[in-house]
Amino acid sequence: MQSHAALHAQSWTEETLALKPKSRSSSFSFPLENFYPPSPLRSSLLSLHRRKPSSSANLLLQQIFFSSTSDLFPPDMEERRNRRDRRDYILPGPNDPSLLYGQAEHRSEAIWQQNIESGAIGCRRTGTVLHLGEIPDQIIPYLRQSGFYGVIRLGFFALDWHLITALVERWRPETHTFMFPEGEMTITLQDVGLITGLPVNGAAVTGRSRHHWPSVCEALLGVVPPNNAIRGCYLKLSWLAEEFSQLPDDADEEVVHRFARAYMMRVIGSIFGDTSASRVNLMFLPLLADLEDAGNYSWGGACLAWLYRQLCKATNPEVMQMSGPLFIVQIWAWDRITAVSPALSDRAPHHDAPLGSRWSNARHVTEVVTHVLVELRYQLDRLLPEQVLWEPYSDGLIQSLPEYCRQGRDIWRAVVPLICFHIVEWHQPDRVMRQFGMQQHIPAEPHQSAALHDVDLRKSDTNWAEVHSHWIARWNTRDTRIVTGPPATEPLHFHSEYMEWYRRVSRRWISVKGAAMGTGEDGLEHMYAIATNPTTGSMTAMCDLIQSVSFCMMEERRQTQLPAPHRAPAAPSNMDDPDNPPIPDSVARGSRGRAGGYGRGRRRGHIHAEQGDRDVNPVPPPMEYHRSQSFHEDQPSSSNVPISSHVPSMFNPGAYGVPYTPMGSVFPAFAPEPMHAPSSSRQFHMSGGSAQNIFSGYNAGLGYGPSGVGQFRHSDPSAAVVQDLDVNAPAQEELDPEQLLAPGPWRGRLRAPHERRHRGCGTGGHH
Repeated sequence: MQSHAALHAQSWTEETLALKPKSRSSSFSFPLENFYPPSPLRSSLLSLHRRKPSSSANLLLQQIFFSSTSDLFPPDMEERRNRRDRRDYILPGPNDPSLLYGQAEHRSEAIWQQNIESGAIGCRRTGTVLHLGEIPDQIIPYLRQSGFYGVIRLGFFALDWHLITALVERWRPETHTFMFPEGEMTITLQDVGLITGLPVNGAAVTGRSRHHWPSVCEALLGVVPPNNAIRGCYLKLSWLAEEFSQLPDDADEEVVHRFARAYMMRVIGSIFGDTSASRVNLMFLPLLADLEDAGNYSWGGACLAWLYRQLCKATNPEVMQMSGPLFIVQIWAWDRITAVSPALSDRAPHHDAPLGSRWSNARHVTEVVTHVLVELRYQLDRLLPEQVLWEPYSDGLIQSLPEYCRQGRDIWRAVVPLICFHIVEWHQPDRVMRQFGMQQHIPAEPHQSAALHDVDLRKSDTNWAEVHSHWIARWNTRDTRIVTGPPATEPLHFHSEYMEWYRRVSRRWISVKGAAMGTGEDGLEHMYAIATNPTTGSMTAMCDLIQSVSFCMMEERRQTQLPAPHRAPAAPSNMDDPDNPPIPDSVARGSRGRAGGYGRGRRRGHIHAEQGDRDVNPVPPPMEYHRSQSFHEDQPSSSNVPISSHVPSMFNPGAYGVPYTPMGSVFPAFAPEPMHAPSSSRQFHMSGGSAQNIFSGYNAGLGYGPSGVGQFRHSDPSAAVVQDLDVNAPAQEELDPEQLLAPGPWRGRLRAPHERRHRGCGTGGHH
């Protein structure tokens, strides 16, 4: 017979395996993804739920019940549920966890849960960077032949750790793409070839990772490294730089070959580096035995595989250092995202150098944020469509680059595994078709598996050519794996099928601040849909939306309350001062400016909009400060007015002349609730009497509407009191232009083109 605790655990498991989400929406939930208990329990449940049937998760939950309930139900659970945390009103994504199955262990989740330090990841790079002037002339032909010449021509620039960290937070190991608000983007073989000049079309970089390395060094470098310079399969770069610093004048061909291999190993150490930033793996040295054959390898593909692996590892919130060719990430971001890109004094690359060399020119960073992670994170959260360059490389620019940069152009769009010894990382340009000027389809499931990410060099005696023979065979058929599509003739619409799918499966925001702004925009979109089509929601749902938006933006303090909660104190009595003396006309600004002839009058012509333009595309009124006190001076002083009725006449499709477009996705954070009768428990801070009075001005065409939080209301700045109007009354007729020009007591009167301002207005005009 089962114990009471076991029965309770089984009942709780069966009923709440879908576990309460953090969202207020009752119409959205998915198993385990938004569970309240924090890590490590939450991570364990998600990991087990992803890999094994839910019955295993049930057993784990029962074990937790038997052992302790303190971790499952912390004492402050109710307090945490009841408190107003803006994150409780935001769903950063993914709403559908089928694609990003590793979200629970991702860096972005730790940032959202505030379980990680806000500092940047340490980006390690070797200090022995080679420059062209340091390399003997006899070595240059071999560097060209092997494909490493372009990397040497890149020049030097400092790495922005904060920018790279902000990009790592958006990198997804499941898809090998960055997830931005406008869609997926990634670093492709095209980027590596053009930025670095490394060859991308060639044999896979693979082989054995274990030899008797002192003997290999003696055969290929002509010297055995001392014990303090070699450790296992790693060789110190400082020893290479010191040992092969000066090529003898009388060096024969074999000595030149040894020096060439040493220089190549130093370049390899700057690309395929580890977090020590001081050593190079000797497993690459046997590939340089034949210098003529060294250029037949896909060094660019191996470089991209190494970079993918480093980015994937850095998404672990516990990782605080990373290495590899991180300069490619920074140049890629500068080329494609204008919001973080410095201005270049000269955008042309250096002569006979790859495209990335232009970023070693003088840069101006006065208009972009650098080295501030919090701001860079927010900038990427708020990225605009016009700030993304999907195709930064024009055909003319590509043709102007050296031939070695265009090597492998035919396989830039190949969906293939990238191989570098133990590393196998999938290259998926099918997910970023817009980077190649093609229409983006909804991509299939990614090819990368979690098992491939778990392979490392701990089995250093492995022959990786045999272990990864299956993936190498696929790489060898790269010419047949080219993805293509119809050309993109226009940008994707916000509600296109792809973008609706993308927002459902992606992590939309990283920072709470950026998520609050984005959620507010989603709320406005949903409110507009309700206002223009009453079938999409009720007035109660509209009020809930406004409340939720105000909470997520931390602006609930702006909800209208009448009378004012804090009255201003009485002004102090005025001091009895004597009258001020008059200002002489000789020093008055107006007198000198006109009588003295120093001023110059300005005429301002006003172009009147044609009557036809007003009807076709009227401009909505500007957003103004909610002058709730003056607006409701003569209205009842109740601060909580129950919503007693809904006004169908407010739902006017085509408001401001803009046709209503049905929403293609559900707004999960603020899902509309079903229609129900109002009750005393559901009150909304909306002052000014009944709903009929509230919406009277809106339906009368005066340009203002109801507001629950204060920031969504339009009003005439000169109107202190708005009279009650019939909600079914037709819109007021527009005034005749002649009446607008006639004198009147109201402010903002339009003037005819020939009419000047009144004397003394400060513009130099006169009658």
